[in-house]
Order: sequence, then C-alpha cells, then structure tokens
Amino acid sequence: PFLYDPWSEKLPRPPTVTHAMVAIMAMIECGAIAGAISGVFVGPDRLWFARSIAYGIAGLLTWIIMSSWLKKRDVPNHAVWHWKNESDDKQSERRDYGALLTGFGAGTLLGLLAWAYSGALIALFPGAAAEFNKTAAYLLANPAEHWWFAALVMIAAPLAEEYLFRGLLFRALDREWGGWKAVLGSAMFFAIYHAPDAWLPVASLGVLNALLFRRSRSLWPCVLAHLAYNGCITLSLHYL
Repeated sequence: PFLYDPWSEKLPRPPTVTHAMVAIMAMIECGAIAGAISGVFVGPDRLWFARSIAYGIAGLLTWIIMSSWLKKRDVPNHAVWHWKNESDDKQSERRDYGALLTGFGAGTLLGLLAWAYSGALIALFPGAAAEFNKTAAYLLANPAEHWWFAALVMIAAPLAEEYLFRGLLFRALDREWGGWKAVLGSAMFFAIYHAPDAWLPVASLGVLNALLFRRSRSLWPCVLAHLAYNGCITLSLHYL
C-alpha cells in the first residue's frame, strides 16, 4: 500500500531486510558487470583477478553509498557499527578488547580449519587442485598483484561484507525472526554469494560473526575475525 498511498502505512525503521538485500544484490551485480568488462582488457588468465578487484571496489562503494543513504534517514554510520539497545548505558559503548581478541582468535582458528578443509578438497578432487595451483602460481609470479589481492581479502572484504551481512542483514533478521533462525539465515545468505566449494567454511564464519555481533554489540570483533579467516586462506595459497 505504501507504494501507492505513502500516508497509508508507516514504514519500519531502517535498516530492514529489504534494505540489506538490495544493497547486497547491488554489490554483487555491479561487481559482476565491472569484472566482465575488465575481463575484456586483461585476458582469460587474469580474469579471476579482475573479478576480485571489481568485487572489492563494488563492496566499498556499496558501503559508502548505503551509509550515506541511511544517514539521510537518521541512521548514522555509528548506529550500524554499534548495535545499541535502548537499555544500554554509555559504558556499553566502550570498546571491548576481550571481544576483539576473541574475534581475532576465533577467526584464526576457523581459518585454519578452512585451510584443512581446502586441503581435503584438493586431495579428493584433482580438478580443484589444478585450479588452486594455477591461482597460487599466478600470485607467486606476480607479487605486486599478490599484495593487491591480500589487501582486497583482508581489508576491503571484511569491512564491506561485515557492514552489509551483519550490520544490516543479520540485525534486520534478528528483529524479524530472532534466535538461531536469524543466525543461520544470515549465515546461509552470506555463504551463497561465495563459490560452492567454500559454502561450508564461509557459512561457519557467518555463524561465528553473527554470534559475535549479537554478544559484543559491535562489528569490529567481526571484522577482525573475518580478517584473520581470510588471512589464513591467503596464506594457504603458498603452502597447500
């Protein structure tokens, strides 16, 4: 009804599930389009790298645009990064260093488990091993691009994805569903935007960060967990 009669229905306070999903789909689609266009110029051997860079840039731009859009609707950036209840006092806004350490440690542990999971896939599926080795050899032969890739997966991706998938989507699902439905639902949404062979470890990271966000009321422990996880995956390119 609101589409036709704006006065007939009061909209829920943003961010909602719709806001989160529109932003996530915009990031995915814009990244895919930019990656496809850049692939015309870089050639097939560097297509995966071009797509990765395009996805990282699309994520950062989506974060900036969404932050500006929400700010105009009385939702400042701080309100997304810090999940404050009405009953919270000023002391709850202080940075919880224990939560930051927990996030980094849990993300490292999960990253090591994902490393072992990747090793098992490579051992079981020769095709996966060939593709993995091709990527690793390319990065080792091009150290400058390796640094760009590391910056993408350890800085751009954690900041943009935690803002979108936990700060917006999980918060909205927790308001609508609550409990484990929201945790698992947001984790599955997070996983399906990654390669199918990474669904299990990525969904596990989604569960971990949803629980961290709910407990710490801050996205920063989630960002550190995501950074540590992606760091382990990046290191695995050298040793698997």
